[in-house]
Amino acid sequence: GDATFWFESGPMQDLLITDCTFTRPQATVRIVPEVLATEKAPYYHENIRIENCTFASLVPVEGWMANDLTFAGNKQRDGLPMTLKLADCGTVNAENCTVERSTRKDSTLNIN
Repeated sequence: GDATFWFESGPMQDLLITDCTFTRPQATVRIVPEVLATEKAPYYHENIRIENCTFASLVPVEGWMANDLTFAGNKQRDGLPMTLKLADCGTVNAENCTVERSTRKDSTLNIN
């Protein structure tokens, strides 16, 4: 979603990416909404499943403000370890990888 300039999309509620091959090392699944979280809505995208894919990248997924993210049955094409880089995310179910979690600065809008 982009609420800062283009207003081109809305939240993703159910997405399945399966049986894909990402051949370029810089090819990653990016979950990067351009909106601010609120206390009532801390996540923008939900129920994203990435299953049975092959990645050239060592960082196949990066993003923020997602909940119920599943990364299962995936592999790195050369057998190297993969890392998901996520910020301000809720539930994450990940297999065969490391999950790095962080918090983005100025990512929440407080409504008084």
